[in-house]
Amino acid sequence: MAEPFVRFSCLLHVGSPANAARALDAYVALSEDDTRDVSLSQAFRLSIEPDHGPSILWIRDDDGGDPDGVIRFALHCARLFGLGGLWGFSYAIVADRSEPEAMGGRAHLLDLGAGRVLASVDATTWLAERIDAGADHA
Repeated sequence: MAEPFVRFSCLLHVGSPANAARALDAYVALSEDDTRDVSLSQAFRLSIEPDHGPSILWIRDDDGGDPDGVIRFALHCARLFGLGGLWGFSYAIVADRSEPEAMGGRAHLLDLGAGRVLASVDATTWLAERIDAGADHA
């Protein structure tokens, strides 16, 4: 049986270099205080990279990650820095070897100002629904 894992890489603009530095501090503090099964430091890696800009956080997996941790952290930053607007990210679900239906992906759309997830799309489910709907019209 194939062993699935998650891959993602996304950017979050937090408004200023000072906010980006505070976000790194919050990441460390939240990782240390997290009582969940997967702490933020296990869920994803976080850095400020010169190529992306001083007020932009690079959020990425490190050979597997937890998208729920990304959502929690993005909404935390939104509250902390008064961020608004829409933001989102997608991720791939890959497997250590090829098997039917062992891979897929998802995307999440967040309303940072409202502090909530607006929509989530599962690629495998979306595709199956479209195929089934098409079969009804064939």
